Amino acid sequence: MKKKDNTYGSGLEKELDSIMGIDIKVNNNNNNNNNRKTNQSQKKKSSSRSSAKSSKKKKKNSAKVKHAVIGCAAVVVVVAGILGGTYVYKAQEYKNVFFPNTTINSIDCSKKTVEEVEDLIRESVEDYAISVNFRDGETLVIEGSAVDYQYNKNNDIADLLKMQNIMGWYQESQKSKEYTVANSTSFDEAKVSQIVSACDELQPLHQTMPKDAYMDFKDGKYVIEKEDPGNKLDEEILTAAVVGAISSGITELNVEETGAYAEPNVTSEDESLTKQVQQLNQYVGASVTYTLPQGSKVLDGTTMIEWLDKDEEGNYTKDEATFQTKLKEFVAELASETDTLGSTMDFKSTYGTVVSVKTVDVGWKIDQTKELETLTANIENGECVEREPEYKSRMSSTENGGFGNTYIEVDLTSQHVYFYKEGKLVWSSDCVSGKMTKDRYTPSGIYLLDYKTKDRDLKGEKLPNGEYSYVSHVDYWMPFYGGYGFHDASWRSRFGGSIYNYSGSHGCINLPKSKAATLYDLIDKDVPIVIFYRTEIKLRPAEPKKTSDGEGTSSSSKKEESSSKGESSSKAESSSKVESSSKNDKPSSSKEESSSKNESSSKEESPSKEETPSKEETPSKDDSGETGGTTEENTTE
Repeated sequence: MKKKDNTYGSGLEKELDSIMGIDIKVNNNNNNNNNRKTNQSQKKKSSSRSSAKSSKKKKKNSAKVKHAVIGCAAVVVVVAGILGGTYVYKAQEYKNVFFPNTTINSIDCSKKTVEEVEDLIRESVEDYAISVNFRDGETLVIEGSAVDYQYNKNNDIADLLKMQNIMGWYQESQKSKEYTVANSTSFDEAKVSQIVSACDELQPLHQTMPKDAYMDFKDGKYVIEKEDPGNKLDEEILTAAVVGAISSGITELNVEETGAYAEPNVTSEDESLTKQVQQLNQYVGASVTYTLPQGSKVLDGTTMIEWLDKDEEGNYTKDEATFQTKLKEFVAELASETDTLGSTMDFKSTYGTVVSVKTVDVGWKIDQTKELETLTANIENGECVEREPEYKSRMSSTENGGFGNTYIEVDLTSQHVYFYKEGKLVWSSDCVSGKMTKDRYTPSGIYLLDYKTKDRDLKGEKLPNGEYSYVSHVDYWMPFYGGYGFHDASWRSRFGGSIYNYSGSHGCINLPKSKAATLYDLIDKDVPIVIFYRTEIKLRPAEPKKTSDGEGTSSSSKKEESSSKGESSSKAESSSKVESSSKNDKPSSSKEESSSKNESSSKEESPSKEETPSKEETPSKDDSGETGGTTEENTTE
């Protein structure tokens, strides 16, 4: 029958090795058999090379070794028995003391009895104090004696000793064991609460509320200003944390880790805040520099930040409706600063006088709806651009107050017309403008050419009998405002001076034929026509209307005029509708309106004798030194 392994001997061997410091082999029967087999194998190998005589000699020697091993084994068994008894005896020692490398509540309890351990704990309790460390670097030290901190006998320590495996004392003594026993001390929690409550860090003057992280605008962009944690404490949470630390025998407490501090609601890591800053930087990163007639104007983040809501804590919020309202207000303000169409503009005349002239066809006018759309896109895309506003109407240049260097100047005071092209005077002529009555004067204003055509019959108002009040032929017709225009006046032998006062046209600008021909070739629809009076004008009452029997009837003018110096009324109302027909050329502009009879409005009448002015109305010498009203010039055109 196979014998069991001597496991006890093997384990004992290790224990004894450590205790005695010698290498002892304890062999069981299997080991003996193995040794015999090994010896026999060696002998067989030896006998194969030896003679029969040598074989007999080695058998005798083998027998002697066998007896010697048996003897040694017997000795080892005896020694092992002695040492085993010693190991068991030493194990009994750990019934009363703790294994080496044992700590309880951070106190080294190696080979100490329960009573000794309790004495050590009691001694440590007498010197107990806890340091409470605050955020601002201040520390509150609470002495154990201040809160009646004392040690109480604890059966848990005795239970720890009973739990020791004394038969494994050797292995266990090599390990580090740390224990914490609870409720081995007691203290007055009320006193702890009083001390905590009275500490400086909990007094109102020493506490500051936390502040949320917020957006600020610096150096042309939005940034996140970090939150301020402050040092506002929750007394209840802090007291509970200190009590718990004392109960566990902890000697140092970091208040930051207790959760007693009030925390900001929004930190610099807040996703919503970060996203908002990114969005706003997309807006204020945009910069639009407007090129305007009056100069430049910039819209950037320094302006747009004022369109955001800012609370007492410095936090910015963007309300979309409010932001759009501010954009509309900005565009409206831009238009009010820029628009001139329909208002007046200052113009420096050839005489050097600055006159204020109403813009009729020419002027700046921002398309506010379209500009708002373009501006919104610029901002949403974070663009930095320099551009003009979106215009409904614009002048050809920003130079010379917007008139540029190419324009026609009609000085009605001096009865002279100038054509400046690229800053140079290329054409000029004396003229005769409208008679200075409320129904015939030439209105000041800034106009554009409607169209131009040649060889035109200008027809007056159609009378009840079907005839026209007049029919006048002109070779060059250049209307710029309804029935008002430039044309030649072959019936006149003189131009300029004061002729217009009593022998003026019905509002058109009469020119010598050669001058009209040259102007016809120069003028186009893009050239501003600036018409003005440099001095205050006084208009006489309207003339009676003509009837079919040649008699006149009184008619008050619909145009009420009270002009100040350098300025006339707005567009004169057209007198009775007049018509013109073309003999040869068609109009060169689409602005010309044609009827089935190919007729258009005109302010002209056929030449006729003008009434003789009364003595007090007789024209005096005009600016050019000429006098008007001669028999030869007494025509309406």
